[in-house]
Parts: sequence; C-alpha cells; structure tokens
Amino acid sequence: MQPLEITDRLREHAERLEAETSPVLFTDLRGPKTVPLTETEAYSSRPLRGWIVAVASAVAVFVLIGGSIALLNVAAGESEPDAATVAPTVTTTIDSAPTTVSVSPRTVAPPVAPPVVPPMAPPETPPTVWTRIDTEMAASTAAAGPSGIMAVETLGIDGSALLWSSIDGTTWNVEPWGILINEGPAGSTIDTITYVGSRYLAFGGHWRIDLRSSVDGADWVAADHIDAGTFEETAPLDSIPGTYGRIRQIAFGNGMYVAVGDVRDHEGEFYSNPRAAVWTSADALTWTRLPDNDEVFAGPWHQEMWDVAFGDSGFVAVGSTDGDQGGSSAGAIWHSLDGFTWTRVAQDEGLFGEQTPDEWRGLWSVAYGDGVYVAIGTGPRVLTSEDGLTWSLMPSDEISVEAGLIDVVFGDGSFVLVGNDWTPPEDDGDVWVYVPAIWYSTDAVVWTRVSGDTDFFGGPFTGEGGAGSMTATFGDGRFFVVGYDQAWGDSGPPVKSGHVWIGEPGS
Repeated sequence: MQPLEITDRLREHAERLEAETSPVLFTDLRGPKTVPLTETEAYSSRPLRGWIVAVASAVAVFVLIGGSIALLNVAAGESEPDAATVAPTVTTTIDSAPTTVSVSPRTVAPPVAPPVVPPMAPPETPPTVWTRIDTEMAASTAAAGPSGIMAVETLGIDGSALLWSSIDGTTWNVEPWGILINEGPAGSTIDTITYVGSRYLAFGGHWRIDLRSSVDGADWVAADHIDAGTFEETAPLDSIPGTYGRIRQIAFGNGMYVAVGDVRDHEGEFYSNPRAAVWTSADALTWTRLPDNDEVFAGPWHQEMWDVAFGDSGFVAVGSTDGDQGGSSAGAIWHSLDGFTWTRVAQDEGLFGEQTPDEWRGLWSVAYGDGVYVAIGTGPRVLTSEDGLTWSLMPSDEISVEAGLIDVVFGDGSFVLVGNDWTPPEDDGDVWVYVPAIWYSTDAVVWTRVSGDTDFFGGPFTGEGGAGSMTATFGDGRFFVVGYDQAWGDSGPPVKSGHVWIGEPGS
C-alpha cells in the first residue's frame, strides 16, 4: 500500500467519524416529535474529538509500522533504512487486525477481537398496570413535561380557566388563570395544553386566538395577537370585521413550532366557512399564518385541522372536510416536509370515511413513534403510515365497531388511545349509552383494551351525562389520561367529578 493510500484511508476514517456525529435527537414528552438540537450544540465538540482520535491513530499506526520494520532490519543485520524507503513495505501491517486501541471514539476493542456490538434494545414494555385517581379537577386536556403535568380546566365562555399542576399525577395543585391574557370579546377561551419544543403551550380561540407559553409551567408569557381582526372594545360582536380562528394543536420540528387549526372571515352579517390554517413560529411567541391556498386548505364547506405531529417524514395534520352540500363530513390528512409547504392527501372513502348525509366523521388525533404515524378518528378508524402520504386502515378485534376514538399518544415504545365505547339502544329505544375506554399497542396493529369495571371507568353514560376519558399524555415513563363525569341538576351548571388514569409497565 502506497503512502497516499494510507493517507486516504485515514482521511476516509476521519470523515466517517464526522458523519457519525449527526445532530443529537431527542423526543419530547408530548409525543413522538423528534427534533434536532441547534447546529452549534450538535457540531461544536464531537467532530473535533473525531479528528483528534484520527490523528492519534495515524501516529500510532506509523509508530507501529516503523518499529516492525526496524526489528526486521536488525534481525537481518542491516542498518535502519531511510524513511523514504519504509512506506512501500507496509501493506500487510495496515490490513491486519489492529493491536492497539481502536480508533472508534465509542468502543475499545481488545487485540484481535471482533468489533464490539452495541447491546440490544430493551424489550418494549407496554402500560399494562393502570390506576385510577379521583380528583376535584375537571380538566379535559393535560401535558407532561420536565416540571410535571399541567392541566387546564375551562370554566366558561368568558375565557376563565384553572391551571392544575402535579408532579406525579396523584396530587394536584390549582391556581386561577382569570380571563384571557389577550383581552377580547366573549367566545375566546383556553381549551388545550401541550408540551413541545422545551416549553408548555396553552391555547384556544374563536374571536381571538389566545396562546400562552411557559418554560417551567409557573411563569407564563402571552403570544402576540394572532389573526385578531379589527377589534373595538365597545363594538357588538356581529359588527367586528376581520379573520378569526382557533389553534387546535401545536408540534415542534425542524427548529420551529407549527400550529394547526382553522380560520373564518367575518364582516357584518357575513361569516365564511372555516378553512384549515397553519401558523409557524421560531419562539412560540410571534406567529405567522401561512397564506391561504384554496386547493390545500379550503373547500366547499368546513375544512378543519384538529391535530398535528412531527416525525421522520415531516409534519402530518389530521382533521375533517365537509362535502359539497354540507350536512356531513369525512376525515382529512395534510402533509408537509418542512412545515411551510403543504399538500393534501387525496380523499379515499375507504380510509377517511364516506360522505354520508347527517353523519359527521373526522380524524381527531395523530401521533408518531417508532417510525410510524398513527391517526385515529370516527368509524372507528386507526390509520398508519410510514411516510405521511400512503396510509393503511388497521382493523382490530379489540376496538368495537361502535367505539368513538378521541386521542392517541406515543411513549416508551407504546401507543395509547382513549375514547368511548358506545352501545346502541335496546328494545327499539333511542338512547345510546357509552363507557370510557383505553387501549394500548406496541405496533399500532394489535391493540389491547385496558380491563376494568364501571367502578374503574365510570358509566354507562348517555349523551346528556358524563364526558369520560378525554386526553392522554406521556411523561416520566407513564401515561396519564384525564377526564371527568358530569351530572345535570334541575338548575345551575353541571356537577363535575374528575378522574386521572395512570398507566405504567407491569413488573
């Protein structure tokens, strides 16, 4: 082997080390939204260490070569040759098994030993043990993060709310949140909370979008007004022109926040039909809505995005679309590699549901984990995709044909979905009843229903009764499902009783 070949091999090895130091990835606790660290953090130290190791290895190799040749020359009774005559004689030494410390920065190989094989990943441990905690909290949305679990309980259409917090999901503290930080007319409210991109985000909207951001769950900052229209404090609501909307969910990926929802225009007595909408932000405080695109975001009637997830193939948003005549809806899916350019997945009645008069169908939630997107909705429908564009319908014997699926989340190798299992009326009656239900799966194909009687899940309820399980989140190795029951009296608001279901791996 010639000196140039040795140098090329060392350079190739150093470049391979540098290639191995790709941006470090982490997964936030809300779900499987894998995001890169900043360029400075990802590339500041590890490539330098790779070049240092490569140079040290080069020195070790040349010392080994020189020493071996010197010994051979002494044994032959010859004097040490010039350095220029050494290099062409070392072909077999370079290609033989290394007898020094391996040049890999991650493993150290013993002499003439096979490469060190990384340990196999631990077996997946689905959440098979579930516990129910009864609380005074009647929250319908929660998010787990490093400062604990945060939940929001909406009190009324005036925007008043309670912020609940817990370290372990069993003991909860509460503080009033008052009315909107972004003061606006009635009809705006905080109704969703999530944890993405290293911060908690609570949001909602209608006449104005209210969005609050916090790193620790204690100190909150209001985002700028988003699509606020022209607001006059004393003007009647039906005379306020502008564009109004609601953020339904937020994901983080490619170094930015992406929010999805819907907007509508209002002027005088005119209201446009809602159209799907996407906002982007670098800091979760200043947001920009993407331009309207009739082919992607609009339609003949209502077009709404309900949830969004980020994975290896980019962003996937799910929602619903109305037919040409209204009065019905079916599921809808949108996809974007970068969060800025979006395409709408072609409608497929077999996957997203058929436009049937007086039937309202949609896809309500999406999660990403272990290389697969999972979308769930009315049907019930569990759809899976590896690229966000090509989808498959997953039948399951454990999910009854009358189940209403609400939310899905991924964590620690498992998907968990929550919803309500409905029972049709008997004896020609017209009252349907339901019970809350929880399912889990390690592959999004085979689902197992969490067992439990009515004391564990509550119910059965009617449409006028309780609310059941509403939102799932994952944090600290456990799943948390929050929900509440409610009972209507003869007068006054309903009486609510809250519950938290906690799922963790069995021993």
